[in-house]
Amino acid sequence: MVSKVLQCATEESTNHDLRDRGYIYWRLLATNPEATKRVVLADKPSIRDDSQYIDKNLLEKLSTELSLMSSVYHKYADEFVTRLTLTSSGSGDRGAAEDDEEDEGPRSAADRRREVQEELERGPGASNGTSGGLDLLDLGGVGDDSPSRGGGPVVSSVQKVSVLPSTQAGQHGQQGFAVSAAFARQRGTPTLMMTFSNHSSGPLSGFAIQVNKNPFGFAPKEQLVCPEIQPGSSAEVMVAMAPQQLLSNTPPSSPLLLQVAIKTSLDIFYFHVQFDLSVVLVENAALSRDDFTPIWQRVGEAGQKVAMIPMDRPLDSEMVKSRMAQDNICYVAQRQLEDGSVALYTSAQTSNNCSVLAEVTVSPGSSGLKVAIRTETQVLIPLYEALISKRFAA
Repeated sequence: MVSKVLQCATEESTNHDLRDRGYIYWRLLATNPEATKRVVLADKPSIRDDSQYIDKNLLEKLSTELSLMSSVYHKYADEFVTRLTLTSSGSGDRGAAEDDEEDEGPRSAADRRREVQEELERGPGASNGTSGGLDLLDLGGVGDDSPSRGGGPVVSSVQKVSVLPSTQAGQHGQQGFAVSAAFARQRGTPTLMMTFSNHSSGPLSGFAIQVNKNPFGFAPKEQLVCPEIQPGSSAEVMVAMAPQQLLSNTPPSSPLLLQVAIKTSLDIFYFHVQFDLSVVLVENAALSRDDFTPIWQRVGEAGQKVAMIPMDRPLDSEMVKSRMAQDNICYVAQRQLEDGSVALYTSAQTSNNCSVLAEVTVSPGSSGLKVAIRTETQVLIPLYEALISKRFAA
């Protein structure tokens, strides 16, 4: 009987699982009948299919959310959707708490669908890698849909200027994309802040960014993300930059320029953004007196540039120190001169470790500064002078 059953299972059955099981049992019987007995007569675990089992509370919740992704994943939305709450700084902690309580209250299905859709469109966090040392023309290979943390509102009052008019054609002759931009240091990070405007007849999407090689090696720390822009609309974006990545191995120009290319669904557009030396001056880089003196003496008067900087109004030495600190120009020491003037000694350091030293003479009641600049990197002198002039502009 057993041999007949095994013969039917292995030779006549078209079921692969049954045929394989028959061969296994036949092999066991042929080699070790006792082992076969232990296998066949052993206690078997109960067979149960849990794939269709759903907790009652979860099932009731999902029944009301059939149009949402939670009903597909069989999970509560909170388990796979991260929601960010932005509150204004003037509303106070109490107001923010009340807003949070309201957010937890009942919401319409349309609101929930919109929130989930926004999260899905936003996608996971972007990688922090840069796109490497590519020239601007390599933008054709940049992905359109790469997510990023680069989007969001501008957090500074830096004034943008128009860098790409809507009448300027892109690489393939298309027009209708305009950009206003500013490149400034934000919370210790060089940041490119841009306003994209759509003057074309269709929506714009598929944004990507690339910068050309430059003296300080700036490259995007993250890929550009921007929502689709409808005709007649605009969007605010900002992209953090990392220095020492795309070095051109050329001296900096005056003024400093960052060459940028933006890829859109319309075309690839090129422009440049002017910026000042403060973008590359790092925070908390004051030289000690022991480090300051050797550099000052080594450069000497032969390498010194003296400039008279007009001011918008007379300032005392403390106010001058405060203004210069806004550009990461650090106070080192000071001395009192015989005519009542104060000589301030300052230092600043660039992101590529070049030091710029200065003696700033503040005279009582004067609406001008005498600035003696010394640095071993002479190409930085006109950039430093332009930065001081801008900060104290009359």
